[in-house]
Amino acid sequence: RILRILRLVRLAKMPFLAGTLVETYIRSEKVMLMASMFKLMALIVTIMHFMACVWYGIGVGMEHEEAERWVQVFEGRADAAEDLTYRYMTSFHWSLSQFTGTMEVVPTNVYERTYAVAVLLVSFVISATFVSNITSSMTRLNMIAGNEASMFAALRDYLVDKGITRKLMVRVQRNAHYSLLESRQNSPETDIELLAFISEPLRMEIHFELHAPVFRVHPLFRRYEEEHPSAVRKITHTAVSHTFISPGDILFCDGEVKEPPEMYFITSGNVGYKQVNRGTMELSEGMWVAEPNLWCQWVHHGSLRAQVESRLLVLDAATFQTVANHNRSPTINLARYAIEFVKLLNENGPTDVDEEELASDAVAKAFFAEEEIIRQAVTRRDSRDSADPSYANGSASTLQRFMQRASVLGHGLWSAPPRASPAGGLFDGGA
Repeated sequence: RILRILRLVRLAKMPFLAGTLVETYIRSEKVMLMASMFKLMALIVTIMHFMACVWYGIGVGMEHEEAERWVQVFEGRADAAEDLTYRYMTSFHWSLSQFTGTMEVVPTNVYERTYAVAVLLVSFVISATFVSNITSSMTRLNMIAGNEASMFAALRDYLVDKGITRKLMVRVQRNAHYSLLESRQNSPETDIELLAFISEPLRMEIHFELHAPVFRVHPLFRRYEEEHPSAVRKITHTAVSHTFISPGDILFCDGEVKEPPEMYFITSGNVGYKQVNRGTMELSEGMWVAEPNLWCQWVHHGSLRAQVESRLLVLDAATFQTVANHNRSPTINLARYAIEFVKLLNENGPTDVDEEELASDAVAKAFFAEEEIIRQAVTRRDSRDSADPSYANGSASTLQRFMQRASVLGHGLWSAPPRASPAGGLFDGGA
């Protein structure tokens, strides 16, 4: 009996679990409204089932009473093998009729009559609630369909009135449909009113969980997160946005100076980068483009065009530089990476894409080479200490001064205004 009671308690959690499942995996408002209506239907059927069981129990459990019972009226109407099924369906039909109408089953004694009156009262409240919820959901569905239809009709009328060509009209309407679909699946924060009441640190954590996986594909940001996670959190919170482009849309052209300067990560779709003398390169999810905008005065050396509906994460260069300048770390210096990256860029030829793995090479030269130099210095110091113990204190202080000098020297390279050229022609980026 205890196990049966526990099963009933578990059954009572089903509506909550179903609601959580719907809210987690269903993003369309139309589908959610339809799911809520089906959930109400399932709830009504469950209630009617229990009402039918109690009604049948009253009819069967009064065999010792001399009063007539409703079960006696219907006994023998079906085959013996189907008698229980027939009586259950009759009981279920009776419980359903309390919501929608009447049937030939009627109470035959005071106990059945009392239960029927109680069920009628409960059914009145439940049916009123059910009808109001269904009406509200249907009204909402009609409003959504009507709003979308009116928006597309207004857009179509505008394009026709302005004499836009048929080809461009199709592209505009396709982009509008895709943007509307994306807004349903990825609602902008401005539409989420409760986010305005959440604390700033929590919203920063939300943005970090959303955008950090995209940044981790880049070797610099992956190491930057390991060494200075608080700075990466601030970058994902303040310097990141998204943009959607449709097939044929051009994000930047050869010879263009982007204002404001931005770096792009492809999060879905495919884009094509075309550069003179290098042909066309297809960029897909997990790749990035226009990184030189972060480190130098940059003129784009190719054109970026969308091949399919694509979504890009945008990193604002000015905001990134401001956050990095205000959140320095003694263990990782972005100025060294910037110098190595631009050196490699000038050596390999200017381009907007990282087809030569410049980022990986720049990270290796900027950080791992320095670590190797310090490791060798420590080894030399240990060897001198073992040979001459009196030299230990002096060598330790010398090594400490060396490390401090390296850190301060590197930080000084970042003290220039954003997008300046602190090293003269070194930061020309091939422009």
